[in-house]
Amino acid sequence: MSSSFYSNTEKLSKDLENLFNLQNQFNDFDIICKINENQQTVFKCHKSILSSRSQYFNSLFRSKMKEFHEGKIILQDVSKNTLSSILQYFYSGKLELTINNAINILIFSVKYLIEELIQSTSNFIIQNCGIETVVDILKISESLDLNDLSISCYNFINSHFIEFSKSSYFYQLEENQILKIISSNDIAAEELDIFQFLIDWAKNQENIPKKIDEMDNQEKSKIKLKLSNLFNKIRFIDFRNEDFSKFSNLELIPNQISNKIFEYYSVAPFDNSNYEDSFKKIYREEEEKKNSLIFTPRIDFQSGIFKNIGYYKILKEWIDDPIFFQSIKLGFSAKRNGFSCVKFHEICDGKGKTLVVIKSKDGFIFGGYTSVGWDKSKIKEHSIYLGDWIKDENAFLFSLKNPLNSKPFKLPIEPGQELCALRYEPKHGPYFGNSDLSIDGNLRSGSSDSLGFSYVIPSQFLESDFENRKIFSNSDRWEIEEIEIYFHN
Repeated sequence: MSSSFYSNTEKLSKDLENLFNLQNQFNDFDIICKINENQQTVFKCHKSILSSRSQYFNSLFRSKMKEFHEGKIILQDVSKNTLSSILQYFYSGKLELTINNAINILIFSVKYLIEELIQSTSNFIIQNCGIETVVDILKISESLDLNDLSISCYNFINSHFIEFSKSSYFYQLEENQILKIISSNDIAAEELDIFQFLIDWAKNQENIPKKIDEMDNQEKSKIKLKLSNLFNKIRFIDFRNEDFSKFSNLELIPNQISNKIFEYYSVAPFDNSNYEDSFKKIYREEEEKKNSLIFTPRIDFQSGIFKNIGYYKILKEWIDDPIFFQSIKLGFSAKRNGFSCVKFHEICDGKGKTLVVIKSKDGFIFGGYTSVGWDKSKIKEHSIYLGDWIKDENAFLFSLKNPLNSKPFKLPIEPGQELCALRYEPKHGPYFGNSDLSIDGNLRSGSSDSLGFSYVIPSQFLESDFENRKIFSNSDRWEIEEIEIYFHN
């Protein structure tokens, strides 16, 4: 009879750690590591330990090169602290990663083929990635050919594009990195904003401090030349007509592209209600054959309000209902169906889960979601507030683009206010809370927000922001350019 016995792994780790830490008390080591020939500090190690932890050292010792015979390894591309941390890890399996040492440890791990450490260090770095560090991390990951880490950096930039592009770190990007970013469908920004940031990047590269409308022809030519390899990845199809005309008239878009876009609009006027008509498919397919995306929207979604998949993904994350998005359809568009509360109730009442997206005249995007919808059969009376109320524990308001330049945010229902989540008003459009967000009967003007009654205001906003009603738009009453309402197909 036999029985297997396994030592406590924590104790084993401690014993091996002691073997390294007490190296000066014993002479059983068979290899020393030095940072350079003149460095007084040496690390006494064991070939067997180094070989088991690093494929590089394993191959080095197996090939019996001079290091094997001399019993000495000279490492000239590492600091004393980094080497000490790595060797401690080799023996004990323990490593304390910090913002200050992670990059150096990653570089060492890649060079000396420490696969386990490459993965764990990469994960730590991306988890602690920020606006200030992402460019440096991206450059290192690309130089070391760490594809997963590079992808994580690009994903971070895409999801924080507005905030990142307003920082000085945006100007540190190389053209090929910009190209990868704008070729993606995952940028959380409007196409017009993306293009304006690209112009800012080009102005910075060419050292042109002037505003766009103050530049002379020579400076405009420099901008176009700097962006020459990027124009084909800009989704001009997602521009509003007036915005495209503005930049075309400023001569900041190549004539070849301008002519194609104007030709397209002359035969297939933009129609939000039929986003993928036959004309668009023809133009899109012809350009994609040339590796051009000017007619390819960033998101194949029916919205005429937001055109980037970043906003779409944010809404999907907030709603957290895959079935809703599998069968979602644009049920109501004010531009298509009319700016009328009668039409709104005729089309949208009783539809259950409903997403409301609003674009104000000043270009801000916000709205709300209800898991119940405007259903007269669910109306309840409130003990305090007059009106026809609909209870919804999952309702929330949101902002995707706001005058405070804040990242998108969600306003959940205030605990205890679930009964006042929605209000059914036949003479109004969508009505959330106790006037937290209410759309007037004509669906165009007179709409307003009085946040703070039924929905929670995010803690990052100052009291002055709330008092001045600058959270959704520039004031508490705003004019509407478009309302889109989505529900199950």
